[in-house]
Amino acid sequence: MKITLFIISVFIILPISISAQMLLSNQEKVILQTDRNFFIAGENILFIAKYLNTDSSRNSKILYVDLISSEPEWIRGKKYRISDFNVSGSFKISENIKTGFYFLRAYSNSMRNLGQQNFAIIPLKIVNPFSEEVISQNITLSKSDTDTNNFTNEISISINNSDIAKDSILEIEINAKNISANNDFCLSIIPELAQQNINFQLVKSDKSKDFLMEDVGIAISGIVINKLTKLPIPSTTICLSILGSSDLIFANSDSIGQFNFNLTDNFGNQEIFVSLMDSNLANQAEIKINNDFSFAETINVQAFTLSDEEKNLALILSKNLQLTDVFKEKSTTREKFQQQFYGKADETINLLDYVGLNFLREYFTEISSSVNLKYHNKKPYFTINSTNPQLQFIPTLILLDYAPVYDLEKLLKLSTSKINRIEIVNDIYVKGEFMFGGILNIITNNYDFANFEFPKSSIFVNYEMLHEENLNKYETFDDKMPDYRNTILWQPKIAPKFPYKTTFKKPSASGKYLIIFKSVSDRKPYFEKTLEFYVD
Repeated sequence: MKITLFIISVFIILPISISAQMLLSNQEKVILQTDRNFFIAGENILFIAKYLNTDSSRNSKILYVDLISSEPEWIRGKKYRISDFNVSGSFKISENIKTGFYFLRAYSNSMRNLGQQNFAIIPLKIVNPFSEEVISQNITLSKSDTDTNNFTNEISISINNSDIAKDSILEIEINAKNISANNDFCLSIIPELAQQNINFQLVKSDKSKDFLMEDVGIAISGIVINKLTKLPIPSTTICLSILGSSDLIFANSDSIGQFNFNLTDNFGNQEIFVSLMDSNLANQAEIKINNDFSFAETINVQAFTLSDEEKNLALILSKNLQLTDVFKEKSTTREKFQQQFYGKADETINLLDYVGLNFLREYFTEISSSVNLKYHNKKPYFTINSTNPQLQFIPTLILLDYAPVYDLEKLLKLSTSKINRIEIVNDIYVKGEFMFGGILNIITNNYDFANFEFPKSSIFVNYEMLHEENLNKYETFDDKMPDYRNTILWQPKIAPKFPYKTTFKKPSASGKYLIIFKSVSDRKPYFEKTLEFYVD
């Protein structure tokens, strides 16, 4: 395949309306860049985000990245742990998405206090070649051109090869002078029209809530109120159980009924169970969990149009996407083993070893074991035999499939045919500021709670935890395989050490391509340097 080099080097100083990702906050801000801003349904958006904070004493540990439409509608989001003040990853576009303008946003939880005008935002043009649906726009702006100026730092990009037409692996060399050591850069190679100038304008929003800085991990917050009076319930203990990872966390509501759970490293989509420890409040209270992502807010944008060239590009990108799936090696994911939050049980009792017992109550009354069923004012409670005498004076933590249970009368009526085993911890267990006289965990056959009816105030929520992916290095193809990727090269973090050299595989699809070198920094001027080349 023949390649012809045709250089059009343009240095771009981005206007404020285009570079909304650079807007300042009081202390925190995020710089966001993507591999391009023209996509089709089913593709991955590659991004790099840099977290900055003028207050070095406290930093957010979690970055939120989400996608909203210009309607506006919240589409989906991901959470990432910030590592060395950076997050690099990918964001999958749904195959059923409507054609139109979208916005990729990046922010910390505490940045939500000032509204989305404090977020890093990249406008995207997304086309679904297989659907005629286009999202609606209420307010549009006129299309604006990008300001182009000369740049005195003399940045240059070149492709170094003795015989470009014959070589399949090409080398890029970037040279620059007078670049600050605090600047970071990203580099991408994409089809020509896949990077566009999109004019948009943020609509100022009012401060709504006090969102906490997540300087440890993900914070799940909410409020407890009385269902009848709608008044907050202060000083009550709330328990959060992460059923997928078998973790258990406790928190107390404050004077206005608000509570907050600080999580560490939990990954993927997890089912959480939130309940009150006070059984007297269980049917009187209502627990409300705050939305973890920021709501979609209005962003004014230019009128959506598709030129003939853009329609053709969308079809080419779609064809390339299908070809890439054919030649791409299938990746395998490694499942993590997650043990119980209390570690290994001191004793495990398998109920299959005992026959003729219909209900759980019969096991504790008919069979001698280290667990004692006792009554106080006709209400049942458990104690656990232990060498630690203090265990008898501290309430036992009772769990059903790792979810706390406080109505023991209902628990004792469970059919033993649905119970697999009972795990026992026979020593004092401390979780944060809470202490328990041992743990009794009843595990069902199918992890389905054996149809146990939890209090109405308890809630189950599918909650998005952290995503592990961190694309420090973009995937590469076998040199012997065709490369039809729509983003040929993506290097999200490049240090300012010049000359900078890197190699890439020559695209298999014919057409005009752009090499784009962009700053990922709050240092002005914000720029991108481009180099065009052709593949015949």
